Amino acid sequence: MNTTLPDGTRVACKRKGLKVTLTVGAKKGEGLMRRLDVSADPIVMLHAALQEAATMAGVELNLTDNEILVGR
Repeated sequence: MNTTLPDGTRVACKRKGLKVTLTVGAKKGEGLMRRLDVSADPIVMLHAALQEAATMAGVELNLTDNEILVGR
């Protein structure tokens, strides 16, 4: 997931192994896809890892069925 928001802020997300890195502008956070703590479902693991990365980056992340909303 790589995009630029309408206000010019760059948002990028990449996965390497079980680690998910979320970058919003100059803020950066990391989350881990944890099967035992969260769920065996990969979608649930990814949502939890993205929420963890967003919390570490200090941004608000809302995941819906059709979109991902990023707030500061």
